[in-house]
Amino acid sequence: MKNFVSILKKNKNFIYILPKRKAKEAILVLTIILTISLVFTYVLTISPTSIKGLIPEFYEEDYNMELKKCQETQINRKSILKNGCETLRNNPSYNEKLSLVPDVTYFWMNKPRKLAICTPHKVGSQTWRYFFQQLDLEDRNGDEKGKEEYNFKDWPENSSQFLKGFQVRHPLERLLSSFRFIFERDSMISSSKEMREYIYHTYADETNQTQTEEFDSYKFMPSFKQFCQFVVDSGDNFDIDKYPFASHWLPYYLQCNPCHKDYEPDYIIHMETILPDTLCYLDASPGRIDSNALSSLRHVNMSPLGHSSSPEIQTKYFSQLDESLLKRIQNKYWPDFLIYGYDLEPFFKLLLRK
Repeated sequence: MKNFVSILKKNKNFIYILPKRKAKEAILVLTIILTISLVFTYVLTISPTSIKGLIPEFYEEDYNMELKKCQETQINRKSILKNGCETLRNNPSYNEKLSLVPDVTYFWMNKPRKLAICTPHKVGSQTWRYFFQQLDLEDRNGDEKGKEEYNFKDWPENSSQFLKGFQVRHPLERLLSSFRFIFERDSMISSSKEMREYIYHTYADETNQTQTEEFDSYKFMPSFKQFCQFVVDSGDNFDIDKYPFASHWLPYYLQCNPCHKDYEPDYIIHMETILPDTLCYLDASPGRIDSNALSSLRHVNMSPLGHSSSPEIQTKYFSQLDESLLKRIQNKYWPDFLIYGYDLEPFFKLLLRK
């Protein structure tokens, strides 16, 4: 368990505090530590082993205990999912949508290992992309010029045999991450111009210092409050036909429908508990996964201004909202809250910090 977790965290060094002792004893201790470290390095980076093979025998008890805990968590999450899907099926507004096959373009897959994971935008999609890219490269014996096969336009015929993981995060945290990704990056100024102009003319905000007397496509940036007002007023498809990048905040159930009987997730991964959830998912992989692939599991596309899970950043943005708007957002994303067990409580507290 500890070795596997250390790979995911990319902890390359062990830090020890040695007590005062004679020089000879200190050298002996250091020699032992270095020897163990070299052995671990060999096992983790050279030896082609399975995940279970990466765990030394003296960690087996902890490893099994952690597996048991996260498997119990998965049972609970799938129970919530099942009940949520039943509730949605009884609602005419959602019944038809839940019959749709999940969009395969949001999945990363590995055919030899029969492994698949759905990661919508702003839910660690690029992290898993690199992981599955590494698996695919290994399957091609390192041939970088060969055809890449980890993202497909159609579901494989044997997709029912794949181990499927669905990764999510709190819908409101994802909404904030999407806002910052689209509106706070210079590279998106041109592509977001039409939406920003619509927001400018539709949702006035006197507290927004970029809202000048006339719309300036290079200066105006909607406030988070204006953006949320736009989202809750958008159509059933979140106006993705008009603004393709709205896929960044399109609800999970519309991208990776977990209620379809043939595509139900085997594992539900929450970004809030990414480490044990990833352990559960990869431990159950039908095929071998070695340390080279595990080392590619790293967070990418990190905002230079900080991660949207930061309490300070969440307070900065959500304190712009009021309780009424917060509840309207929840209603807009109600299916995601329902089937994945999220609630508003953490964000209600942010409103009190104004």
